[in-house]
Amino acid sequence: MSTTNIVEPTVWIGCLLCYNAGRLVGHWYGITEACEVDVATVHRGSGVRWRAEGCEELWCLDLDGLPVHHEMSPADAAAWGEVYEQVGEQWPAVAAWVPGGDYVAEGDGELPALGEFEDRYRGCWE
Repeated sequence: MSTTNIVEPTVWIGCLLCYNAGRLVGHWYGITEACEVDVATVHRGSGVRWRAEGCEELWCLDLDGLPVHHEMSPADAAAWGEVYEQVGEQWPAVAAWVPGGDYVAEGDGELPALGEFEDRYRGCWE
């Protein structure tokens, strides 16, 4: 039996005000820690006086390892982090199911309905 090394998806969370001013201020974070990132953390080491400049809005400007390919809020990224934690070792299967286009979304959003995934998933085959 082989084991798969599951790599946690990451998001690049940056300051939207700085980004719109032409400065890339932000860092890569694991998807499960996206909800803990605040303005001070994003600006750490940047030299930007974020309070004085009025920085307050964060945005996920890049993604790696997620089954969607668009910018999102840190709250949306945190919701994907919850999905990642819930499915555990089945993350690669869920991540393949979503972009296939035939997945079932939870409510009005784009997060996969995990109950529907479990009903359809038939395991990993060579």
